[in-house]
Amino acid sequence: MLARFTPGKGHEEFLCAARELSKEYANLKFLVVGEPSRGETEYADKIKLLAGEYKLNNLIFTGFRGDIPEILAAMDIFAFPSHSEAFGIALVEAMAMKKPSVCSKAEGVLDIAVDGETSYLFENKNAADLKAKLKLLIESKEKQVEFGENARKRILENFDIEIVTGKVLKIYQAEMSRAY
Repeated sequence: MLARFTPGKGHEEFLCAARELSKEYANLKFLVVGEPSRGETEYADKIKLLAGEYKLNNLIFTGFRGDIPEILAAMDIFAFPSHSEAFGIALVEAMAMKKPSVCSKAEGVLDIAVDGETSYLFENKNAADLKAKLKLLIESKEKQVEFGENARKRILENFDIEIVTGKVLKIYQAEMSRAY
């Protein structure tokens, strides 16, 4: 998981799913990458306490990292449990690096991830569903590879900076020609 510590990013659901998956798989490691924004340390402390209560000894809080590509490269599966996003940049970054993902069915995610093709989508704010979808990927290396390949292809075809910039320019040009 890669997100700043703020309510709505899905930390609670992620920790709950991690706790349940850890009961079934002894070899899993979980990463929570990010730090609190100004004024959000109380929330971050709450999340870290929750991890302690869940006895998640296989979970690492990395804090802020300047080496996100390297961090993503170390992951097998990317979890994106955010309740709502304007645009899920972390998800796009993970998908660009061929990471299969499990994402919430939420605004700012549904435009990026495709259920059953690049990702498994889970019911927003539902830790049990998040766990179930993560389990599907944990148990299928084939799906991990398939989703990873599809994810990279989707990002290159739809979210590459040159493609997006070109689309925005076309919109502006069309509006300018209508205005004059």
